[in-house]
Amino acid sequence: MIPWSNWTPKTISWVQRPNPGNPHPTPPVKRIWLWTFHLRPGAKWVDSTGAVIGDLKASDFVFAWKELLNPDNAAEYYAFAAIFKNAQAYYDYKSGKEGAPEVKWEDVGVKALDENTIQFELEVYLPYLLQYLKFEVLSPICEEFYNKVGTDAYGTAPDKMAYSGAF
Repeated sequence: MIPWSNWTPKTISWVQRPNPGNPHPTPPVKRIWLWTFHLRPGAKWVDSTGAVIGDLKASDFVFAWKELLNPDNAAEYYAFAAIFKNAQAYYDYKSGKEGAPEVKWEDVGVKALDENTIQFELEVYLPYLLQYLKFEVLSPICEEFYNKVGTDAYGTAPDKMAYSGAF
């Protein structure tokens, strides 16, 4: 049997590698803070019957994340959106936290550049971002349908949700 210390460094690509003479580890890859995603053209929103109700847009992600960071919604998992630049500061300000500086939504690092392009800037480096974004709480929301159904009713029954996906 080969001891762990002999084979592990040779078979695993470490996220950070030691740099002699520098107390701070040096990452083997460039850290990305600004991300741009292009949505698949033609993606649609459907209702519970499968009827198309609109196009999936970059603004649907921005809207969803803004709602997630709205303290009036008391979202249990709001902190998942705190990865975006100034998001926690925005939440603190909107919550009325004592001493929190004024932060407007425009200061949060989330933007819809056009109907199919979303860009966001991270507050901190997150090497597992692509996996992190799969968490359901970060899913987009069809703003038009959300407003039509109403904040209190949205998501309470199948006919009170809009759906998008690989179909």
